[in-house]
Amino acid sequence: MPAKGTHAFKTEVLIRRAVEIIAEIQPTTCRAVGYKLLGEGLIRTMGHGGMAKVQRAVRDARLEDRIPWEWIVDNTRPIYSPGTYADRSDFARVFAGAYRVDPWPSQPRLVEVWSEKNTVAGVVEPVLDEFRVVMRVLSFASWTRINEIAEASKRRPILALYVGDYDPSGTYMSEVDLPKRLEQRGADVEIRRLGVGANDLRKLARYSVPVKPGDGRLPWWQGLRRGERCLELDALSPDVLRARVRAAVEAEVDGAAWKAALAGEASDREAFATALDGWARSDP
Repeated sequence: MPAKGTHAFKTEVLIRRAVEIIAEIQPTTCRAVGYKLLGEGLIRTMGHGGMAKVQRAVRDARLEDRIPWEWIVDNTRPIYSPGTYADRSDFARVFAGAYRVDPWPSQPRLVEVWSEKNTVAGVVEPVLDEFRVVMRVLSFASWTRINEIAEASKRRPILALYVGDYDPSGTYMSEVDLPKRLEQRGADVEIRRLGVGANDLRKLARYSVPVKPGDGRLPWWQGLRRGERCLELDALSPDVLRARVRAAVEAEVDGAAWKAALAGEASDREAFATALDGWARSDP
């Protein structure tokens, strides 16, 4: 890999613009950066050739310390940890910081974010973390997951904020498959699609792609006269997506009840940390 400042001119231009874009919309994915660069004419396609250039530019920007590593998120390869700790002090440090009150039982209904794309988790994580919202990745979910959601909704109604691709499979999932199966299990769930949708397709038409002819839900899509073009969720700028999720969540929050639920968290956390620290320092 060339040292910083020794790239070919076109490569350096691409890297510099990618760095600027990432700083504006982070945390983000390489694909979202690619859509921005495509719109500016710095790459010609979102296909393999174009995205390979983007991925190399982002890689070099990170390795050359031009951007923090955490600005680019990758949820495509989750890590499964057995949950072990180096010693008592390590356990105490982790668990003292992990204590957070769940404020949602004080709210009229539970809010969750649903998507068929695991990659979106890192993009909306700042909002999920701030409002302590659960995100579910449901790619034509198993009946086990459907039943779990249905049982949870019987304890408290659920508003599912759905984000996904505007294509035959993505829309069929949120408009037909999930509602139908949840209804069969007696679930009390409202699914509200935040994007991408028909309005996004009109505004971001230059990023649209042809509908896949082999998609099994294509006849359903065509029956609704939705046209021959579709749009990936990644085409929507991450900051726009986060703003939509934030606004939808905030609209559901009863502020007074929320504050009351969180009132004792700080003092409880401090007491918890003190107790754990004493245990960690004691003899095994």
